[in-house]
Amino acid sequence: MTEREKAAAGFLYDANYDEELAADERDDLSFVWEAVKSLPVKYREVIHLFYHEGCSVREISNILKRPEATVRSDLHRGRERLREILREEYDFDEAL
Repeated sequence: MTEREKAAAGFLYDANYDEELAADERDDLSFVWEAVKSLPVKYREVIHLFYHEGCSVREISNILKRPEATVRSDLHRGRERLREILREEYDFDEAL
Protein backbone atom coordinates (compact mmCIF):
# COMPACT_ATOMS: atom_id res chain seq x y z
CA MET A 1 0.00 0.00 0.00
CA THR A 2 1.42 3.39 -0.98
CA GLU A 3 1.64 6.32 1.41
CA ARG A 4 -1.19 7.98 -0.48
CA GLU A 5 -3.40 4.89 -0.09
CA LYS A 6 -2.56 4.67 3.61
CA ALA A 7 -3.45 8.34 4.07
CA ALA A 8 -6.72 7.84 2.18
CA ALA A 9 -7.54 4.76 4.27
CA GLY A 10 -6.83 6.71 7.45
CA PHE A 11 -9.05 9.54 6.25
CA LEU A 12 -11.86 7.11 5.46
CA TYR A 13 -11.52 5.52 8.88
CA ASP A 14 -11.69 8.92 10.58
CA ALA A 15 -14.65 9.96 8.43
CA ASN A 16 -16.51 6.77 9.37
CA TYR A 17 -15.72 7.38 13.03
CA ASP A 18 -17.01 10.96 12.77
CA GLU A 19 -20.20 9.72 11.09
CA GLU A 20 -20.75 7.25 13.92
CA LEU A 21 -20.27 10.00 16.51
CA ALA A 22 -22.67 12.27 14.63
CA ALA A 23 -25.25 9.48 14.47
CA ASP A 24 -24.87 8.82 18.20
CA GLU A 25 -25.24 12.53 18.92
CA ARG A 26 -28.39 12.70 16.76
CA ASP A 27 -29.82 9.74 18.68
CA ASP A 28 -28.92 11.37 22.00
CA LEU A 29 -30.68 14.61 21.03
CA SER A 30 -33.65 13.11 19.22
CA PHE A 31 -35.84 13.51 22.31
CA VAL A 32 -35.04 17.23 22.35
CA TRP A 33 -36.15 17.64 18.74
CA GLU A 34 -39.31 15.68 19.56
CA ALA A 35 -39.97 18.21 22.32
CA VAL A 36 -39.27 21.08 19.89
CA LYS A 37 -41.94 19.67 17.56
CA SER A 38 -44.52 20.13 20.31
CA LEU A 39 -43.84 23.88 20.58
CA PRO A 40 -46.15 26.42 18.96
CA VAL A 41 -45.09 27.16 15.38
CA LYS A 42 -43.73 30.66 16.08
CA TYR A 43 -41.27 29.24 18.64
CA ARG A 44 -40.51 26.07 16.71
CA GLU A 45 -39.54 28.08 13.60
CA VAL A 46 -37.01 30.31 15.33
CA ILE A 47 -35.51 27.48 17.41
CA HIS A 48 -35.12 25.31 14.31
CA LEU A 49 -33.54 28.10 12.27
CA PHE A 50 -31.23 29.17 15.09
CA TYR A 51 -30.02 25.81 16.38
CA HIS A 52 -30.50 23.38 13.50
CA GLU A 53 -29.80 25.64 10.52
CA GLY A 54 -27.31 27.89 12.32
CA CYS A 55 -28.98 31.16 11.28
CA SER A 56 -28.29 34.38 13.13
CA VAL A 57 -31.08 36.44 14.66
CA ARG A 58 -30.74 38.90 11.78
CA GLU A 59 -31.02 36.10 9.21
CA ILE A 60 -34.08 34.67 10.94
CA SER A 61 -35.60 38.13 11.02
CA ASN A 62 -35.13 38.42 7.25
CA ILE A 63 -36.43 34.91 6.56
CA LEU A 64 -39.56 35.23 8.70
CA LYS A 65 -40.11 38.95 8.05
CA ARG A 66 -40.22 39.71 11.78
CA PRO A 67 -38.33 42.39 13.72
CA GLU A 68 -35.08 41.18 15.32
CA ALA A 69 -36.45 42.00 18.78
CA THR A 70 -39.41 39.71 18.12
CA VAL A 71 -37.09 36.90 17.00
CA ARG A 72 -35.02 37.31 20.18
CA SER A 73 -38.20 37.26 22.30
CA ASP A 74 -39.53 34.20 20.49
CA LEU A 75 -36.18 32.42 21.00
CA HIS A 76 -36.26 33.24 24.71
CA ARG A 77 -39.88 32.19 25.15
CA GLY A 78 -39.37 29.08 23.04
CA ARG A 79 -36.40 28.04 25.16
CA GLU A 80 -38.43 28.56 28.32
CA ARG A 81 -41.29 26.45 26.96
CA LEU A 82 -38.81 23.79 25.87
CA ARG A 83 -37.33 23.69 29.38
CA GLU A 84 -40.81 23.21 30.82
CA ILE A 85 -41.57 20.39 28.37
CA LEU A 86 -38.26 18.63 29.07
CA ARG A 87 -38.74 18.94 32.83
CA GLU A 88 -42.25 17.49 32.64
CA GLU A 89 -41.66 14.81 30.02
CA TYR A 90 -38.13 13.72 30.91
CA ASP A 91 -37.86 14.70 34.56
CA PHE A 92 -34.94 17.03 34.00
CA ASP A 93 -33.80 19.09 36.94
CA GLU A 94 -33.56 22.85 37.36
CA ALA A 95 -30.03 22.93 35.86
CA LEU A 96 -31.57 23.45 32.42
